[in-house]
Amino acid sequence: MGILDDESLDARAKPFISERRDEPTDELLQRAALIEEAPSPAMLEDTAQWLGIFDEMSAAGFTPEELLRIALRIDKPAFDVFGPDAAMLGHLFAIDAGLPIARQVCEELLVRSAPKLEWKDQRLANVALARLAAGDIDPRFEPLFGWHPMAPTELRAIIGAIASERREAFVTARSKPATGEGANTPRSAAFILDQLLWIVDLVPGIRSTFDGLLAAANGDDQRDKLAAEIAAGTPRTLEPRPTKKALRARAYWGDATKKAKRADDILSLAEQAYTRKLTVDAPELATVAAWIAAGAKRQKQIATAIAKALSEHTGKACKVVDIATYGGPPIATIAVGKQRFCLVPGGTFEMGFSEEEEAAVRASSEVNAEVESHFELYEQLFEQVHHFRPIRHVRVQPMLVAQGPGGTYELDEASDVLAESPFRVPSEAEWEYCARGGKLRELTYRGDVVPDHGEWFLDTRTLGVKGANAFGLWGFGYEPELCADVWYETLDDLPADGTPRHGDGDRVVRGGAAQLFPWQETGEWHMLLSAFRMSSSMWEFTIAMRFVLGIDCGVRAS
Repeated sequence: MGILDDESLDARAKPFISERRDEPTDELLQRAALIEEAPSPAMLEDTAQWLGIFDEMSAAGFTPEELLRIALRIDKPAFDVFGPDAAMLGHLFAIDAGLPIARQVCEELLVRSAPKLEWKDQRLANVALARLAAGDIDPRFEPLFGWHPMAPTELRAIIGAIASERREAFVTARSKPATGEGANTPRSAAFILDQLLWIVDLVPGIRSTFDGLLAAANGDDQRDKLAAEIAAGTPRTLEPRPTKKALRARAYWGDATKKAKRADDILSLAEQAYTRKLTVDAPELATVAAWIAAGAKRQKQIATAIAKALSEHTGKACKVVDIATYGGPPIATIAVGKQRFCLVPGGTFEMGFSEEEEAAVRASSEVNAEVESHFELYEQLFEQVHHFRPIRHVRVQPMLVAQGPGGTYELDEASDVLAESPFRVPSEAEWEYCARGGKLRELTYRGDVVPDHGEWFLDTRTLGVKGANAFGLWGFGYEPELCADVWYETLDDLPADGTPRHGDGDRVVRGGAAQLFPWQETGEWHMLLSAFRMSSSMWEFTIAMRFVLGIDCGVRAS
């Protein structure tokens, strides 16, 4: 049994090997940058991950020789993961035992080589030949060489190990571009020419093939660049490790790590910013009833006082735009630059997915029972109902609330925006209170129509503020709006005073249907529901923030 067919180590190795995508550590990336010659960020990450895996295996007692033998066998069929690339294999071959193992690999590949090696075997052949170049390449193994992409260092090692009197014939015989049906001759010619430029000093006579290869490369986008390099006659030199490209790939991951850390900051920052508020002597804001009873003159006085306090808080000129009704209490709109905020009085409401709301959705489900994607459109929602319950009676304090949907940001960008903003994001109780607009047991901010078709969404988006709820607010459910609460599976133990639940980890996100439009009939409309909630870890795209600012009016709502 040969090395490539030996399964004796597989059972021990498999628990360590998986298609994991952990964030690569800086130390592993540094080591990977010394191994890879011209990596993309993804290649550098992959090598760093393999280094981490082999480090773990070494700590568990695997010898360097065993690690090399295992690496030679790793492929998708055997381990359900693609193995390390040629550069990583070359790194593992560097041990003393690597020389006889490379010889044995070549012996096995000679048996497989008729009529031509498969892609993965060709890669392995070149890696093994490069290792043998440190000693002596048996002429029997020379036919295993192929122009498989390899690092210039390995290419030069292999060609340099061929006896000088046979070198030109060896290279010339392998420098004919692919022809025939299905062959991309221009690309093949350009690739071979690019490889030859790395070894032209080792095989000077190969220059005689350049004109023919340039002619065959006509139409390839690298042809003119290669022609200019040949005309200049400047020899190529190997870059010291880590190469410039490897350093750029590592810098990419350094930036990505910083972004990921900054993205994580938004989760805790959402909670920390919750203390931002205005303090105004306005007990009339404590409840909707008290606000209505205050009368138009007092409402204007309070709105003006809040605009003044807001100007001081934000450092921007703020003014009362109007006080109007949207089918409910009078609502003051205050402009902060180009953005408008509604002054929402406090109050008590029922939070969660009510039986009435569920009944309305079930009725629509029955009407559409024959729809092919029925499970995704309806049944999936019913399976998640526990996330939106139990019904909670919650008191919410007054606040200023952005009138429309929040802007969307990458998570790391959102952290900077929130950190620099004088506003905050709402608790999920505040968000739902604002979305419901003082109404009880209605599906969306626009009422009790089940929004399970795209026309409803398009019509509602067209209406914009003209379709606002009784608090003058619109667009709830459109964007994935971040809340200050740490994520819990249910509404159990939700604070009755409307404040967020604290802790480390994922936050609550409300909404997101607009970012998935046009919908694929997989339940995207669920996000439009006032009671719908999910964890920030479930959201793959940009995050939104509907900015609010709490108001301490001197009275706790009852």
